[in-house]
This record gives sequence, structure tokens and C-alpha cells, in this order.
Amino acid sequence: MVRKKAQVIDAFAQQLSVKATWDQVSLPPAEVAVLRQIAGDMKMYQADRKRGFSQPRSDRSGIVAVFAGPSGTAKTIAAAALANDLGKN
Repeated sequence: MVRKKAQVIDAFAQQLSVKATWDQVSLPPAEVAVLRQIAGDMKMYQADRKRGFSQPRSDRSGIVAVFAGPSGTAKTIAAAALANDLGKN
């Protein structure tokens, strides 16, 4: 079931070639805080997995986040900053 959902998401996903930092994200502080919390939670999950405390949730180790809104609302730069913070492409 998880794999099928991932395939559906992959059909709509777009890999970014943009590099960004949190300082470049022009969103309200509360929204940036939510994104940073996602990054922090993922870092803790990854650290726990390395120490053997948690099992993988599926056969994929990626992050799925949906960014929605009209053009020009910082979706791409926010996704790029999140990926950069996590050392992902």
C-alpha cells in the first residue's frame, strides 16, 4: 500500500535543482518555524534509525511534503531550503 501511494506521489513530484537556505525563505516566521520543525523531526528520526531505535517506515527513505499555493508564494524556495537543511537534493 505504501509503495503504491509513493508511485502516485512520484507522478506529481518534481525534483528540484535549486539550493536555498532558511534566510532566503520569505514566509511569515510561524510558517518557517513549521518547516524547521519538520526538518528537526526528520533529523531526530534519522539519528534514531542510525542508533537502531526505530525501524524504517517503508522501503523508501525520502520525505514527502506537499507545498500548495499560487505562483510566487515561496513554495519552491521553501522546499529547497528544507532539502538543503536535510542534506538532500
